[in-house]
Amino acid sequence: METVLIAKLHEYLTQNNPEILISHNHKEGATEYLKKKVESLDGLPRQLLEEGTPAYIVEEICMDELTKEFRPSRYNYMLSVLEDDFNSEYLQWQQSGILTDEILKLLGSCNPIFDALGFSEDNEDDRKTRYAIIRTIQLHLVGAAVDREYLTNILGSAEI
Repeated sequence: METVLIAKLHEYLTQNNPEILISHNHKEGATEYLKKKVESLDGLPRQLLEEGTPAYIVEEICMDELTKEFRPSRYNYMLSVLEDDFNSEYLQWQQSGILTDEILKLLGSCNPIFDALGFSEDNEDDRKTRYAIIRTIQLHLVGAAVDREYLTNILGSAEI
């Protein structure tokens, strides 16, 4: 079961949070990170299987537990904003094969906004977040520094 969960977690992170895998490749290694994450379930898969829970349900329960800290995906949020509001850049980057790299660069600029607003499943549809992310992308595309005053006006009292 551990091997299956490691593979499923790797697939999930590849699709939804590639920045996590990349950052851990530079630290202890992505494989070791995935193994530790699955071990953090602390016997849950074994316990559920011993209780007679079908394997596919055990996988679902464990994956929900393993991925909850990564939801919502900032990467997928950025992908959606790019596709909706910066479609020409999105298509150009996609055709060039650099879309993932560009989103990862943008995340570096946008993570403070996500953090300041407490980005979560409860508020991922908040317009303030979207406006702040759009503005940050606009500035990134023209090579300008993040306009702290503009973002402060949008974000209100949140610290960037």
